[in-house]
Amino acid sequence: MLFKTIASSFYKKYLYNYSRDFSAHYFRGKKLMSTFSLGKLNEVPSDQPDINHIIENLPFFKDSLSNIKDIKKLDGWSNHNYLVSLSKNNIIKKYVLRVPGKDSEKHINRNHEEHNTNVVSSNLGICPKNLYFEAKSGILVRDFLEGNPPLDEEENISNENIKKMAVTLNRLHNLKSPFANNINNLLIIKHYENIIYNLNGQLSNRYKDLLQELKQLQEILSHYTLPLSPSHNDPNPRNFLETKDKFMLLDWEYSGNTDPCWDIAYLSTHSEFDENQNILLLNEYFGTSVDLFSFYRFNAYKPATEFILSIWIRMQILGNHYPVPLEELEEWEVLGLDKTEEHISNPLYQESIKFLKENIYKQKSSIREKISINEMEKLYTPERGSN
Repeated sequence: MLFKTIASSFYKKYLYNYSRDFSAHYFRGKKLMSTFSLGKLNEVPSDQPDINHIIENLPFFKDSLSNIKDIKKLDGWSNHNYLVSLSKNNIIKKYVLRVPGKDSEKHINRNHEEHNTNVVSSNLGICPKNLYFEAKSGILVRDFLEGNPPLDEEENISNENIKKMAVTLNRLHNLKSPFANNINNLLIIKHYENIIYNLNGQLSNRYKDLLQELKQLQEILSHYTLPLSPSHNDPNPRNFLETKDKFMLLDWEYSGNTDPCWDIAYLSTHSEFDENQNILLLNEYFGTSVDLFSFYRFNAYKPATEFILSIWIRMQILGNHYPVPLEELEEWEVLGLDKTEEHISNPLYQESIKFLKENIYKQKSSIREKISINEMEKLYTPERGSN
């Protein structure tokens, strides 16, 4: 489809335009840029941090400045990221240094991020360990990991990798140690809307219509006691990394205790899974059957998982922070709105909203009824659409 074709073109340009030896990365929308020596970073945007000053004054690098071999700039949609290589006794050690982008503190709590990543790295080992973290500034240093994203240059994901991503999310959601914060992503969308208006921005009628649709979903779900599990909240396939011995999840800025159905819906939409891939994902995550409440929440969240990226992009643009070309970012914004409308028009979404409305006041037993994978397949028909 058109969306996937353009997406593939974008990520070929911004993700694969570098040596496969450096395909491991930490931040979405990134490519490995030219190599610079410390003190020779030129032609930088106006909001580019003084990386020389930061590195020279960072306690982590204090005793190893003379060992810095080079710095490589990593592109990113919201942060300034660098690959810092040190050489000592003919041994090369690589680190990723993240410097948060402009105004990120308005929508990201770094204390929560630090706590959550420490919990995951120590209990599950599926995220890089923080070697240095400043909660006030958001600056962090992590080891650089060798590996590959679970998708190829055409944005295709193998069935085996779908299973591995499902298992990774399931392990995360079953983590016994809770995160520091609870997140309702439908309310996060409202928060982004407020930031936009505080920036004296305006939203089109298209945005307003979609916001009304998502407010309906928030109102419906507010009547339920939703499960809350440690969640990533941005598990697009480019935030997964396949290393030599495990699947890792990267970029935990938006993590928190969330309805776990958000994560699996987000992975589905941002991977553009078809009906067979959706069934495989749910089968691997839930097992041979899934309860109706989870199945319909999974489908009801899909428009919101697309919309949240579009309104986030609008917020970034109004805040004058877009480290990729503006026209590229605006194209992604519009495509996200297109996909939001596509999911809303899907009969399975409408059926999900109907089910959730009708079961607000029913007993728990009625919504915990399970359907088998075979029964699920009947719901995913060509007439309903593939997403």
